[in-house]
Order: sequence, then C-alpha cells, then structure tokens
Amino acid sequence: MEVFQRIRLVARENHLDKEARRKMNNFFRMFKGGQLKKAMVTWRKNSYADCVNSMMDMEETYANTLESNDQRMSNIIKAKHNRAERIIKSKKLRAANNAFIEMSKILKALRVKHEVLNQNVLYIRQREAVRKWFKRTAVTKYMRKRSSKLAKEWHLKIMRTCWEAIRENNGNDKKFTRKLVQVAKRIMSLDMAKAFQHWHHTA
Repeated sequence: MEVFQRIRLVARENHLDKEARRKMNNFFRMFKGGQLKKAMVTWRKNSYADCVNSMMDMEETYANTLESNDQRMSNIIKAKHNRAERIIKSKKLRAANNAFIEMSKILKALRVKHEVLNQNVLYIRQREAVRKWFKRTAVTKYMRKRSSKLAKEWHLKIMRTCWEAIRENNGNDKKFTRKLVQVAKRIMSLDMAKAFQHWHHTA
C-alpha cells in the first residue's frame, strides 16, 4: 500500500512539474511575443517618423531649389532681355545710319524721282524689318533651348535625389530586419539551451 502511495506522490509531483513547465513555457512565449510585438510597433513608428521627416526635408529642399532656380532664371532672362535690347538699339542706330548714308548717296548721285526714292525707302525698311525678325527669332530659339535644358537638368537632379533617399531608407530597413532576425535566433538558441539544461537536470 505504501508503495502505491509513493508511486502516486511521484506521479503527482511529475504532473505538477510538467504543468509548471507548461505554464512557464506559455508565459515565456507570451512574454516573448509581447516584446517582439512592442519592438515591431516601435520600429514601425520610428520608420514612419523617419519617412515623414525625410519627406518634409525633401519638400523643403525642393521648395528652396525651385525658389533659387526661379530667381536664377529670372536673372538670366532679365540679363538676356537687357542685352537683346542693347543689341537691338545699337543695330537700329547702325541701320538708321547706314540707311541715311545710302539715301544721301542715292540722292546725290542719281537725283532720281520721288517715286523711285519712296520705293528705295520702302525696300530698305522691309529689309531692316526682315533682319529684325530674324534676330528676334534667333533670340527666341536660344531662350527656348536654354529653358528646356535647365528644366531637364532640374528634373534629373530631383530624380537622383529621390532615388538616393529611397535607396538609403531601404538599406536601413534591411539592416534593422537582419538585426531582428539575429536577436530572434539568439533568443531561440537560448531557449533551447535552457530547455536542454532543465531536461538534463530533471533526468
């Protein structure tokens, strides 16, 4: 009878030990899951904050760059217009002088009729108008090419900046993921070592 009682007590102790180990394992798994969940939530919040900050910095940089480029373009356009006006004025004066000289030579040399003189004046005016039109067309083409070139360079710079920011964020995310995997593997190896030690002592 006493043997059965001892067997029952040993069985009871084994049952209580197994139940305690089961509860401890459940508690450990719950604790580990909670810690990993908190770490993941913290990582998500930090990643979101970093993304928002980087986007705000990029927007500020973009706005500043746009403002500086607008100022630069306005200065370039103003300088080009002033230069074009000076060139046009000088050309006008030179053309007027040339026309006056030509008219004086024609009047002195030929003494032609008033009709012929009017035709010559009209021809000279038309020629100067055509020259002015060609000059204005050349200036317009140059300004268009310059504006398109500046716009293309600006778009390339913006795309390069966005690509570098995205690549840097992806690299940081990969590094953080590798660290989490290493920590999880380390925790699993420690759990297995503790379970093996406990089993060895109980055996």
